[in-house]
Amino acid sequence: MDDEIQVLSKPTTEAGLAARYEDLYDAVCSMPSKTDVDVEPVLRNYLSNYIHALQQIVINNPEWQLSQVQTRLNTSQPEATTVFSVQTFERYDSDRFEALIEITEMLGQHRRAVRVSERTNAGMGYFQIEPCAVTNSRAL
Repeated sequence: MDDEIQVLSKPTTEAGLAARYEDLYDAVCSMPSKTDVDVEPVLRNYLSNYIHALQQIVINNPEWQLSQVQTRLNTSQPEATTVFSVQTFERYDSDRFEALIEITEMLGQHRRAVRVSERTNAGMGYFQIEPCAVTNSRAL
């Protein structure tokens, strides 16, 4: 048994497993499995709410900067703090701003981000989620 565990712990290909286990491998492959779940719609829904909360905080608190905005979001959106965080925040005047919201690595997805402003229509889902490296551009 220990030898078999060591064999299974080493990298191998599907062809290697099929050759080693033959009929057992075929039987396991033919068993029903869980279908993939698309979590993107749920993530986008939560992100939409988070963006809307961010916009409301900015409008209602025209002098606040990044640390105050983050503190309020962490208080008003506690369920989102492990998934979303405002990484950058630049205010141009009392109601104009740009922010970069980072989405943590999860469920096989790398870190991603979305750049938002006062013009972002979160309720309609008009925002672009991109890999973190791409969001360094100033495009909204």
